[in-house]
Amino acid sequence: MAIKFIHTADIHLGTKSAFGGGQVRLYLREALERLVGLAVQEKADLLLIAGDLFDSPRVSTATSVLVAKALTELTTAGVRVVILPGTHDAYDSSSPYHTLKLPENAHLITPQDPSYLFDDLPGIVFVTGKPYIKASYNENALSGLSPHPQAGLNIAMVHGSVVGQVSEDAMLIYPQELAKSGFDYIALGHWHSFREISKKPRAVYPGAMEPTAKDQTGTGRVIVAEFDPVGKTLSTHYEQVGKIRIENLCFKVEPLTKPEDLYSLFAQRKDSDLVLFLELSGVAGPGFMLDREEFLAEYGANFLHLEVINHLQPVEEISAGDFGERTIAGHFAGLVAEEIDKAKTDDERAFLSEVLNEGLRRLGKGADSI
Repeated sequence: MAIKFIHTADIHLGTKSAFGGGQVRLYLREALERLVGLAVQEKADLLLIAGDLFDSPRVSTATSVLVAKALTELTTAGVRVVILPGTHDAYDSSSPYHTLKLPENAHLITPQDPSYLFDDLPGIVFVTGKPYIKASYNENALSGLSPHPQAGLNIAMVHGSVVGQVSEDAMLIYPQELAKSGFDYIALGHWHSFREISKKPRAVYPGAMEPTAKDQTGTGRVIVAEFDPVGKTLSTHYEQVGKIRIENLCFKVEPLTKPEDLYSLFAQRKDSDLVLFLELSGVAGPGFMLDREEFLAEYGANFLHLEVINHLQPVEEISAGDFGERTIAGHFAGLVAEEIDKAKTDDERAFLSEVLNEGLRRLGKGADSI
């Protein structure tokens, strides 16, 4: 009979997201409910949470109730749970786990109890790990961990950074030590995008349950694994339980580009699960004067979060004639262009160019005759 387990990490309940804070917390709660539903539906033997179940040591009553409900449902369904404290919910004096009441089927990895042997599962399953504490920063995450000689399936849970591959700001995982670790599966946590680090042994970051920052793509996945204790084979696939997606849309502005060219891209777009970062690059001509506040007011409600990132190069070659000889905008452009010509340093020219662009954006092309 096969053993089935689900691996997740970095749920970050109670997160203060970089976008849509309250709404993202709601998405996370719903994702946790879908995760529980998936574990029950798959009739999983084990659910592994490889760090950062909580976003901080301060856990609200509502979040505590949510977790208690989820663990109770899993216990009722016969799903065992193993939780590893991570960098955000570290096992120190202020750890949220000191007050979290775990049901019978839920197990917490601590320095005092770092391992669990499930000898009632087919082939016997051994799960071990090293909880994150402040003193373990930059510590070798696999040191001291070894498989159980009687277990058919040995799993290590690690919340840390793979040296050379993931930003090194937690416990460290050295790639050369993975192969000789002796484990069948290494449940990773800490990196918020899905990434497979090793095939033998299988070592995977499932990614965050929902993204909380711009660079977090490939989120919302959990790993579903099945182990055959007879054939000693391990197969894995992922299931999507998160809903939020992040898209970086790059729009290059040319001298003849008009705001309408940009607006046309958004005319039919509407996705309440999408966090969209619009990055403007290139050189804006006098006809491209985007009012950021108006743009966000027009299209922001169509997305979970919309943000405009301006990398436009300022226009320096400009004359009053570009705006009409007798307009306020034209007169302003002519005066600032003269100052740009007289500027003695690059910093001065850059500052004046910003003044020019902002002034033209506010005045508008051809606005009000003098």
